[in-house]
Order: sequence, then structure tokens, then C-alpha cells
Amino acid sequence: MLDPRQPLSATARQDDADPAETAEWREALQSLLEADGADRAGYVLDSVLGHAASLGLRANSQTRTAYLNTIPADQEPPFPGNLAVEERIARINRWNALAMVVRANQAHGELGGHIASYASAADLFEVGFNHFFRARADGNPGDIVYMQPHSAPGVYARAYLEGFLGEDDLAHFRQEITATTRGLRGLSSYPHPWLMPDFWQFPTGSMGIGPINAIYQARFMRYLEHRSLVPGADRKVWGIFGDGEMDEPESIAALTLAAREKLDNLIFVVNCNLQRLDGPVRGNGRIIDELETLYAGAGWNVIKLVWGSDWDALLRRDTGGALARAFANTVDGQFQTFAANDGAFNRAHFFNQNPELAALVADWSDEAIDRLSRGGHDMVKIHAAYHRAARHRGQPTVILAQTKKGFGMGTAGQGKMTTHQQKKLDDEALLAFRDRFALPISDADCLALKFYRPAGDSAEMRHLQARRAALGGYIPRRNAEAPRLAPPDADQWARFALAADGKEMSSTMAIVRMLTALLKDATVGPRIVPIVADEARTFGMANLFRQIGIYSAQGQLYEPEDIGSVLYYREARDGQILEEGITEAGAISSWTAAGTSYSVNGLPMLPFYIYYSMFGFQRIGDLIWAAADQRTRGFLIGATSGRTTLGGEGLQHQDGSSHIMAATVPNCRAYDPAYAYEVAVIVEHGMRRMLDEQRDEFFYLTVTNENLAQPGMPQDPATREGILRGLYRLRPARGKAQVRLLAAGPMLREAELAATRLHDEFGVDAEVWSVTSFSELARDGREAERARVLGLDAGGSVDWVRQCLGTSDAPVIAATDYVRAVPEQIRAWVPAPYRTLGTDGFGRSDTRAQLRDFFEVSADWIVLYALDSLGRQADADTLRQSLNSRTRQTPPWEL
Repeated sequence: MLDPRQPLSATARQDDADPAETAEWREALQSLLEADGADRAGYVLDSVLGHAASLGLRANSQTRTAYLNTIPADQEPPFPGNLAVEERIARINRWNALAMVVRANQAHGELGGHIASYASAADLFEVGFNHFFRARADGNPGDIVYMQPHSAPGVYARAYLEGFLGEDDLAHFRQEITATTRGLRGLSSYPHPWLMPDFWQFPTGSMGIGPINAIYQARFMRYLEHRSLVPGADRKVWGIFGDGEMDEPESIAALTLAAREKLDNLIFVVNCNLQRLDGPVRGNGRIIDELETLYAGAGWNVIKLVWGSDWDALLRRDTGGALARAFANTVDGQFQTFAANDGAFNRAHFFNQNPELAALVADWSDEAIDRLSRGGHDMVKIHAAYHRAARHRGQPTVILAQTKKGFGMGTAGQGKMTTHQQKKLDDEALLAFRDRFALPISDADCLALKFYRPAGDSAEMRHLQARRAALGGYIPRRNAEAPRLAPPDADQWARFALAADGKEMSSTMAIVRMLTALLKDATVGPRIVPIVADEARTFGMANLFRQIGIYSAQGQLYEPEDIGSVLYYREARDGQILEEGITEAGAISSWTAAGTSYSVNGLPMLPFYIYYSMFGFQRIGDLIWAAADQRTRGFLIGATSGRTTLGGEGLQHQDGSSHIMAATVPNCRAYDPAYAYEVAVIVEHGMRRMLDEQRDEFFYLTVTNENLAQPGMPQDPATREGILRGLYRLRPARGKAQVRLLAAGPMLREAELAATRLHDEFGVDAEVWSVTSFSELARDGREAERARVLGLDAGGSVDWVRQCLGTSDAPVIAATDYVRAVPEQIRAWVPAPYRTLGTDGFGRSDTRAQLRDFFEVSADWIVLYALDSLGRQADADTLRQSLNSRTRQTPPWEL
């Protein structure tokens, strides 16, 4: 510990008018701490600061402390393991991780991979694996660990020692397709549950997603506990991340949430190795200082892990504070330069900057200086930080661990600007790495990049297996075992929609009514997690406030302003709604946590996230993609959807693109239903697929706030299959159809009006088809086409579009409230001339009628395109004349 008389910096010393008096105050505080403990000392300090504020004195609040370890050497707990053995295990993992990447790139230089990240973080991982990261076993739910993605080779290397992965697996790093053709397993580049469903649990490869998901995962664990769905447990969420990742807005977006919710089950470990792609994270400052200010200001407990044990002796000898001042005046860019050079360089450029520092190491060799380690490479220091973090209560904790990027890579990569790009090492560098870590590998095996695994009865292997056994088993391992749930039939919760009989309502209102009824079901109801980013009242969900409450870890500490109303705002510790505030990124993270509960907690949950559809795939598509990778199950409800139904909001709010984005996600089942009964059929189907059949997919439904007279579900037995497959005939022609009108969502009503007008005004017989999902039709078409081409189906596969439309050459007009690319997806399978209408371009603020006319998708325009497709130019000219006043030379997508 620093002497209390030691100033924190040169600046502080120069500004101190009475250093002796300052020292007395500091000595008094230290005496109080030693006599009565940290709680009492903290209370007195807070009391003094509060009194100072009442006197009008403004304290210089410090969220930044000295550039030293938070935990003094004399407060470190005993290291519980065999330190020498654990260091040898870490060295072996370093080698196997390096060999894996270098071998892949010697064979195929295009594969890439990363050596430096794990080289710097290996000890951070090893202490966790050996002493803290508990596995799920024997009723213990285990801890949750979000792995730094670029360190994946090191995690694979450890699984190799554990026996889960073999040499063939490691030899096929980043060669997943090649491995499969050989009957082997390939190793994905980063953590991907979709690609390795028995191994990886959380995808973190897109920077920033891991931190925000980890925070909401920790909060969702508390949500389950407070709702008595899982028993309380001292279960931790660990996140190991890089300092460069902290620049991503998602990484820091929810820090205050974690503090506000007092998530002491959450621990971040930030590897501060200054590794960006091209240089240090903060060359002219210090990333640890910046992150300490950020996290402390957000309300986190901060543990700084800066220097290794070798520095302790120097700090004890440094009674004048020279080291602390030198640290305070050295920026990250210079620290990286020190990391890239040897002991002689560090003596000349760091210790020889003044006589006080030089005297500290006067009797040290250059080799001893070179061995001075940073805190993130010292297992004793790491254990002390993890130990304190795991026992801290009332706050989330972040450990800021200083390491050297490319640690141990010597002149080939340690501390270099180019370290991140280092994929290959020459023979000299390989041998130097082997020697640096004293690995028992021959020159020939080293140069051949052979993987090394000690004998099963070696001290290393016995220790590794014993430590994991004590912690419940192995991680990462993904366990998808969860009980099946049989959802109730739609008749029980959506009768109002199946037999609407002309009742007027919007599809948004319909799905909220369905959700309200499902919440009352004894089996599924408790497992439903309604999630809304904001504007629950906009979506008609206010009735749920009293029914099931809004989740709040603290309950409700105030009397709501609307307490006298029927639908007053009610927060509760066991509330069921997650109302996240205006954070789509946070809400989708909650949805992901709930939708993967079957795997993370062994408890299937069913999240419904309802939001403005424009703020889904367009705004947070990366998080949705990661949720798909994580095999999330649940419903995304794009409310107030489409480009022409949300009349007055305009360009930023009107969604015309989400369905084309949703179509790119392989396990997303996207639907654009028009009527309430279609919604009911899709929701029932989705629940059955996800809860009972346990399929790793999720459903995206777009619903609107446009009130329409809702028809009952047609009695045709083919209707249900058509709704689910994406297309069914809603309105047959009176005779032989001369034209077919296909329409989705709010455009279905326009198509019905167009069909009536075509018959009544022009004598054209049209049939109307409801397209509930263009993307499902396109998926079906591709599968059928592939089966035919490859001869996989002797019966000759026929896609659903052709099954429905047959061989008729009657023109087909398709209309959507989305961009034309959505209906264009099925052009290859339409057996007749095909025209598509959509809402390409920027949105506008106006009425629905004006918007539909502007985008040329209204009934008038459908009629015009139908007449033109039929060659009825005289009739088309008549209609064009009536449209002349509204027709522009410039198409809407150019305006």
C-alpha cells in the first residue's frame, strides 16, 4: 500500500500549500481504516464530504485513482492452486493456440486468425477456468461466461487438453467445410453457437454485443429469481472483453442499468492490452484511467490490476513516491513502446529518467527488469482481483487488467503496432516462443507446429481435470436440454380473431389481445416475457400494467401519478413486463436472454418484443443476427409497421425495408399478416414450433395500427396451410380469373378493393391471394428448385407458388407496403407475367390514402397495372387520365 504521505502525482504535490497538514489528514483516514475497517472509514468519509457540500465547498471528486493496483499486496488472499503447475498449463495452451493459427495460415494464407489477443489474455482465462468459472451440473445452474472472440484459439486449446477436442479438430481451425467433407469437426473462427451448438453458448464476434448482452443476461437472471421461476443462487455472469471493444456504443450503453439494478452477479474483465487494429487504444492517454472514470461514474466497483508481483518490492522501497509519479506521467503509447523492448531499453528510458527511479533498480540486472510483469500476466494478482470481485455485493464489478498485447511473441509481435495482424511466425520466432515459455517440445516438433498434450497422468493434466471437477465440469459447453411445453390451441385465446365477423380492430390490437389471453394460460402464461422498449400505451398494452406488472428489482417506491385510474402504472419486484425505456439495443438484449433461457437456465421462456418496426432490423440488425446465431426462440413484433400505415410520423419512422432484411436471416420466419385470424394461426404455429418441437428459430410478425373490419377465418381447410406456407386464395374469381392480385399486410385490403373495381368498372374477373410471407415462399421455392436440380426428389418437387397458381398464364400483380425487392423474391416461381408494386423511397408525413397514392400502391394503381398487363390500353388510358393530376414524371423512389 502507498504510504499515506506519498502524493499521488507531481501535479498534486506542486498544488499542495501545506503537505504536512495534508499528510496528517491522510494518516488519520488510514488509521481509521486499520482500526475500524473499510465500512466505518467509508461512512466517515461520506459524512465529511456531505458536510463539506452543506458548507458550500465543492470537493474535487476523483473517479480516477493512482495508476497502481486497487488491491495492495498485503490484502491478497493466498493463492489456492499449484501456481507452478497452472503456469505450465497456461504456457501449453499458449503454444497450442499459436500452433493452431500458424498451421492454418501456412496451409491457407487466406484463413486469418489471431494470436496476440489470447497471448495477452491467457492468464486471465486460466485463473478463471481453474478457480472461478463454475459449470452447470447436478442442479447447480453454473456461471455464464462471455468469451473474448479473438481469444477463441486459446479456448479451443484448453478444450484440447480437457479431451473434448482432438488434434484433427485443432488442425481444422477456420476450415469448417473442409472438415465436414472429411467427416471431422471444424472449429469456427469465433464463438458461434449455430456452428458449434454443443460448445459455444454466446456469440461475441461482433464487437460490443457481448458486453450489452452480458448485462441484460445478468438482469434476466435476477428477473427469473424475483418471479420465483428459478431458485436464488450465487451465480455469476463473467465477461472477458478487450479494451478496444469499449469504444463500441453497445459496450457502454447499459452500464448505468447494471449499477441501478445492483447487479453484483456481473463481473467484467477488460483486457487492457492497447490492442486496436493499427495501434494503441489511447496513445496519448491511458485507457485504464478512462475506463475507471467511465465505470466508476456509472456506479460500478472498479478493480485495477496494473502491475505484477515483481513490482511489489520496488513499490515498498519507493518511499518517496517516484514510481507512482512516473506511472502518472507515462501515457499508453509509451507503455506500449516499453512492452515492445527489453530490460536494457526499459532501464534507459523509464528508470533512468531521474535519479530516484534509477536508484530503485541500480542493483538489478537488465534481465530482472525485463521480467517485471504487468498485472494481467500474474496469476496471484489475477486471483486476488477475481476473488474480491466475486465477493463484492451491491454493485457490478469491472476488473481493468493491464497486459502486453502479443505477450511472449518477442520481436515477432509483443507490443508491436502490427501485432493484431500477425498470423505467421518464422522458424526463429517459433523457437524463441518455445524457449520463452520453457515448453518441452523438440526443435523438430516446434518447427512442425505439432500440438502438445502432456501425458494423462502428468501433474498438469491431473491438476487441470481436478480443478474442473471441483467447479462442476467443463466450460464452454452448451446444453440445450429443457422440458417441452405444449401451447394451448388458438381457439382458447384467439376466438375473437378466428371468428371476428366484421369487428373493427387493428392487427396490433389483435396481437395484444392474444398476448393478454395467453398470459392467463396456466402452462404458457408464466413463461411469457412481454418486452417493450417504450410506448407500451401506444401499442395498447396499458391493461397489462395492473394484470402482470412491470418488473422492477426494487418494486415501486412511489405512488404513481395515475394511481386513481383503472390502468395505472404498476411496477413490482415480481412484475412480468420488461419495459426497457428508449433502448432498442437493450430491449433486444433482454429478448435474447429470455429466448435462450431454455439453454442458459434449462427453463424455456417465450419473449414477445413489441416495437416500432422501423427500429428493429434496420437499427439493431447486428444484435438480431447474433440472437439468430445464439439460437434464440421468441417473437419479434414489428408494430406500427409498413411505409403507409403510420401516416403522420414520416421518413424516420415508416418501415419499408425490414422484411427484406429479415429474409436474410436463415432461422427467422418472417410474416406480414393482414388480418387478425392470420396472426392467430401464425402465433399458434410459432409457439408449437419453438416450445413443443423445440426448433431453434424465431418469428417476426409485422402488424399495423390501422383499424379494419376483420373477417373471420375462411372455412376452406387449405387456408391454414396457406397462411403458414405464405400464400392462400382469399377471394376466388367469379369465373375464370383473368388476373391474379397478390397482396401482403395492409395492401391486401387495397387488392380487394381493386378486384371489386376491376369487375364493376371494367368487367375484369380477378382473384385475390393473401401473401402472409414472401420470404417463406422464396425459401420454399429455392428448396424445391434445388431438389429438382440435384435429383433429390424422385417425385419432382413443386414449389408452393406453383402449387397455388398452377399453369395459368393470367397476369399476376403483387403489392406490398415494403420495397419491391420483397415481392421480387418469388419472381422465379410465378408461372405468368409478373408485376410488383412497392414503397421504394423515403417516407412522408400524410394520410394513409395520400401515402398509398404517392407510392403508387393503392387500389387505383393496382387496377392500372392489371389493365396494362392485360393489354387493355384503352381502359388503362381512361384510368391514367383520372390519375393525371397525381402523376409525376419522377418516380417516388427518386423523390
